[in-house]
Amino acid sequence: MAPMTTPGSLSALESRLRRLEYYITGQTSQSPTAEAASSKEKPLNVRARLSDLEQSLNDLISRSQTARELLTTYHKHPSLFLPSPATPPTSSDPSLTNRERISTILALAPSYQETASRLTTLKDLPIPPTSASRTLISLQPRLEQVEAVQREQAKEIEGLRARSAHVLQRWYEVSVIGGNECWAEWERRVEMVERGVRQRERARKEEEVQGEKYGG
Repeated sequence: MAPMTTPGSLSALESRLRRLEYYITGQTSQSPTAEAASSKEKPLNVRARLSDLEQSLNDLISRSQTARELLTTYHKHPSLFLPSPATPPTSSDPSLTNRERISTILALAPSYQETASRLTTLKDLPIPPTSASRTLISLQPRLEQVEAVQREQAKEIEGLRARSAHVLQRWYEVSVIGGNECWAEWERRVEMVERGVRQRERARKEEEVQGEKYGG
């Protein structure tokens, strides 16, 4: 029975780990396996190489916050790291003849060449420095603090708006409506006083007229 872990698979795992380390930190560290190979010493056995890979991965996780966040994201959402299923190519329209298909291909041939040229150009672009990514990741806690402060300020502003609306409503009820009711009450009292005064004046005039009539 063939062993489950072969030297080829170990080399592939080590190569992937070194690429991952380079993508995250921008540099790679030499493993004891590579040191033994470069110094022409006796190569490590499978168990030692697995231990070496595990130690290298733990070292990368301990000194890289990006690696820890990637590992946390993998544990929470492992489906994000699965390769997307390949979609089978759709069959061409059976109603088209070979001449029509060839005409379509020739008409789109320049766009194929342009796309291939752009893809080739992308290969020559340098990888952005990891310092920029580390800086953005290090700013994440500060951004979260700023968002928390903004939420607190928004809650405080909402409370101030509610209090202002309550004060305005109270002022309207007491000053405006209450003042109008007070003026209406005063007007009613003044009108009653004026009515009493007029009645007394009318009665006094009637008495004077009666006096002059009987006195004359």
